[in-house]
Amino acid sequence: MLDRWLLMQLERLSFEDQHQLLMSVAFELTIAARGTYAVQSLNVERPSALRGINEIQHKVIAQAKKVSNDSPRYPSDVFVQILQTTAKQYGCETELAMALSEVQNRKNST
Repeated sequence: MLDRWLLMQLERLSFEDQHQLLMSVAFELTIAARGTYAVQSLNVERPSALRGINEIQHKVIAQAKKVSNDSPRYPSDVFVQILQTTAKQYGCETELAMALSEVQNRKNST
């Protein structure tokens, strides 16, 4: 459901607004990644999920850079599918959903 929302946003927004949306997703992923940490420790309880979130952040930021430069990039549907596949591969679907939900809620409140 959130992936459909993201796809719809990317397909209808201007390049500038797409860039802002993608950077908001990247920011929210940094917060979601904290859920992989061990409480009151420097350890990581879910290293695979943390790695997956990092990979997704890389993909989101790369897409944002390409949007801002109007460079060749993944079509929106392919990009969203890549995010879903990566999240599933690393077991961080919940964190991706949390990040998208936060961005959606913030966007709906403005």
